[in-house]
Amino acid sequence: MLKKPPAGRKRALLAIAWLGLAGLARGGEASPAPDPSLDRVRAKGELVVGLDEAFPPLGFRDERGELTGFDVDLARAACARLGIAASLRPIAWDEKEQELDSGRVDCIWSGFTLTPARRARWNCTKPYLANAQVLVVRADSPATGRKDLAERRVGLQAGSSALEALDATLNFKELLAEVVEFKTIPAALAALDAGRVEAVMMDELMAYDRIGRGGKSYRILANRFAAEKYGVAFRKNDRALRDAVQAQLAAMAKDGSLAELAVHWFGANIAIVK
Repeated sequence: MLKKPPAGRKRALLAIAWLGLAGLARGGEASPAPDPSLDRVRAKGELVVGLDEAFPPLGFRDERGELTGFDVDLARAACARLGIAASLRPIAWDEKEQELDSGRVDCIWSGFTLTPARRARWNCTKPYLANAQVLVVRADSPATGRKDLAERRVGLQAGSSALEALDATLNFKELLAEVVEFKTIPAALAALDAGRVEAVMMDELMAYDRIGRGGKSYRILANRFAAEKYGVAFRKNDRALRDAVQAQLAAMAKDGSLAELAVHWFGANIAIVK
């Protein structure tokens, strides 16, 4: 006849069993799902980079029709350090969500503004550039501030952070006669040149590029909207890929190569990677 174990021993055995199950449960929770994102791009030998090809000085086509710009050079340099190629794929900026979510591109690297909503949806790097939204007018415009744009038409790029900044600015959008959305910033600036809009809301970095390197007769109004920071966006589960790119950005900041690119394109080291 089998004897029952003493009560104390029985409680001890139950406690050990419970701890073992709890440990297994905790272990299961702590172990993340396999992430093949970095192995995937290494296997194909390239990182497909989605970018806006009409966004100088970050990404644009030069006089020979070749893609160039700060983000283009930065993506190529980071990929070279990873031992892969940067495959540049121009996309419609207002379709960037579909391009990334569908897998047609591996990341969005083109003046991508980091917002809480975008950070929640995608896996983003830490910021590498700071920027703001500004209002650009023709040099001969009488406007000196946003109040002078009352009952006027203002242009911006569809799907851009300029639209978000406009919506978030109290008592401004309501003053305007119309907000006109364009596929690209050059298209919006062409409308400004032709007098079809009175101002264009756009990224400050690009505005200075148009006035400086582009030689355009524009003025930037003193108003600045929605100070922002740029990062690179990856799909939510592509943690390994995002971390690998982030590590290369940090390494470039440390060895000075990121500063060299910034000075080349902006005339000063305005990169904010630490």
